[in-house]
Amino acid sequence: MDTALSRVQIEWLTRASSDPLEAAFWAPEGVEPAKYQQMLSGNRSLCQLSLRHRRGLVSRRQLALHGDKLMATETGRAYWQRFGSYREAEAETGSRAKRQFTQAMKDAYLRATTLAA
Repeated sequence: MDTALSRVQIEWLTRASSDPLEAAFWAPEGVEPAKYQQMLSGNRSLCQLSLRHRRGLVSRRQLALHGDKLMATETGRAYWQRFGSYREAEAETGSRAKRQFTQAMKDAYLRATTLAA
């Protein structure tokens, strides 16, 4: 079930990140649709990595490495800057794997933004 739901979400993220009209419809207030498309692309990468992590295909060390690579991109950082706090709040009531994943991405974001400063 988890994999099926993740697939639906990833398919929507793929469509919305490549369709300007879809992105314009869903873009939060104050976010240009083109910028939102980039953020959705970052979210899609996070969702794919999260699914692989929940399925046991990515170790904690690999998770940190993948997180660092994702947060080294403007797209990954822009997404996390805007929506990271939402993901953190959502993970508080989630599974241990979800909390672990979210913490790893937060840590990667902090490393990336500390290095960039």
